[in-house]
Amino acid sequence: MKSTREEKIAEEHINFIAQNIFPKALTLDEIKTATKTDSVLQRVIELIKSNKWKLVKNNKTCNSNEQATKKQLQSFAAIQQELSVTSDEGIVLRGTRIVIPAILQRKTCQLTHQGQQGIVKTKKLLRQKIWFYGIDSMVESIIKSCLPCQTATPENTLLKTPWDEVCADFIGLLPSADYLLIVYDEYSRYPEVERVTSTSSNATIPVFDKIFATHGIPSILKTDNGPPFNNDQFELFAQHLGFHHRKVTPYWSRANGDAERFIKTLEKALQTAEAKEYHGNKNCINS
Repeated sequence: MKSTREEKIAEEHINFIAQNIFPKALTLDEIKTATKTDSVLQRVIELIKSNKWKLVKNNKTCNSNEQATKKQLQSFAAIQQELSVTSDEGIVLRGTRIVIPAILQRKTCQLTHQGQQGIVKTKKLLRQKIWFYGIDSMVESIIKSCLPCQTATPENTLLKTPWDEVCADFIGLLPSADYLLIVYDEYSRYPEVERVTSTSSNATIPVFDKIFATHGIPSILKTDNGPPFNNDQFELFAQHLGFHHRKVTPYWSRANGDAERFIKTLEKALQTAEAKEYHGNKNCINS
């Protein structure tokens, strides 16, 4: 009797969740009907009831006609402890979230995105009540193809390729009377550091030319408004190579936090090396 009572309480709990958390723009009957015609979810229901998830892990649950669903079934097997099904076998749940059948997945994502929320917020809203295999990639696909979102989003908000948008600045004057020119890729966070004898355009343009010949010409180069970058010679260089020279003031703090941290780390390393060299020489003299 105890076991029967516990099972009844569990079923009532599952049914309560299914009745109260489904997306309001969808009806419960729509989800039930779609679940009954979804081959993957029907197989999942069978596995929940039989508890034969080992068949999925051993790749024995898919015949030649079911290979396309193998990855989906394996994703369900990985969360088997979180899965349950309502007493009428009409709804599959992952914890307190409804598992949406394939035919309703895109519609559910589009309904959630009606407020034109971004990718992160749309995912957050969806994850509160629903789940399905590949939910993240579908949300990203829908939002990236949403015309109002693309119109409102700045073109360069998302960097797509390495060496497409780079920053540049100087460190110095060094004890050797030289400077370090830093060119920092915002996508890969890869820095190029070159020693230059001067910050003049005559000294720096050949170094930029060398770096761009190695990695490719960027679409955008961001610098401050300092003398090396604020002259006709450098602008002619930018026009010749075909990149957009964007001037930012103050430069590092607004352009890229990672680049600013790299500059500070490099400056600290230089100061440490200089201090070690000084104390080493001092010890040699004293000895």
